[in-house]
Amino acid sequence: MRWIKIAASLLMLSSSLTANPLLAQGSLSRNLRKETVEVIPTQPTETPPIQLAQNSRDGRVRVVYHEGTDDRSRRLINGLREGGIFDRRVEELSNGLYLSQNLTISFQNCGQANAFYNPVAREIVMCVDLLWDILKLFEENNLTEKMSGGKLEVSNEEGALIVFYFVFFHELGHALIDILNLPVVGREEDAVDQFSSILLLSNTTNTEEMKNKLLVSTLAWFLFSAERRGDQQPAYWGQHALEEQRLYNIMCLWYGHNPEAVGAAELANSYLRGRASQCPREYESLRAAWTRLLEPHVRNRNSSSGSSTNNNAPQNPAQSDSNRVW
Repeated sequence: MRWIKIAASLLMLSSSLTANPLLAQGSLSRNLRKETVEVIPTQPTETPPIQLAQNSRDGRVRVVYHEGTDDRSRRLINGLREGGIFDRRVEELSNGLYLSQNLTISFQNCGQANAFYNPVAREIVMCVDLLWDILKLFEENNLTEKMSGGKLEVSNEEGALIVFYFVFFHELGHALIDILNLPVVGREEDAVDQFSSILLLSNTTNTEEMKNKLLVSTLAWFLFSAERRGDQQPAYWGQHALEEQRLYNIMCLWYGHNPEAVGAAELANSYLRGRASQCPREYESLRAAWTRLLEPHVRNRNSSSGSSTNNNAPQNPAQSDSNRVW
């Protein structure tokens, strides 16, 4: 697509950039294509739960890797477990926030391309079927070919993993809103898109290359998804914004994060147009809002008492939304 080629040519990167932290282990992208089958335990493999504090009122976070239902899913789940990427994110979460309830993060086959937070079980379910669907979409639209030859190259496999990573933080946003009883003004789906984007953009451990790949991969996913919808009527009544709207909202946050970045001005002129001038304020406003919402739950903020400042029950007792395609 024209806009992807333009974005790739504009995002000029230094040759000395550090490795993409998402793929630092290397095993994940290999497991997307590897022919040999790894030996996978027949029972779900569980990362030892991390105690969030020395207080019985504080919850624990655990990561559970279920056996895949097919060979490539087994290889992928094994790669996720061995790479420890999400285990490290859980450790960062436990070191940063008090949670009043336990939280489980599961990787498994679901029979559909989806990811969701179950507020009843307090569980984030990451369906590897979703990753396969993203990869298929990128292969059908030749993302690797479209990105080749530019300053920023993203393969189909890498792009799919990056989007899967973005989705994880999207679902984590749902979990934090529920467990921490955070108020949401507006549509929650928009709020957690913003949470995921801001978290990844403001993370100092993410290189500029990673942030640029995050932008291109996520936008490509929304664009290709919208094109795949074809003439089918958009779900105007749905809880999500349209793919095109989500695309431009994330693009605005990326631009607002660093308007001086190489290529940012051209991106703004070509796509954001009249909205570009508002994006820096929009980014800072949303970042400040999320910071303020999470501040009362930050570990060791005011004391070392080991207790959360908010032990209210979750505000959303709704049933599991496992049919929601994120």
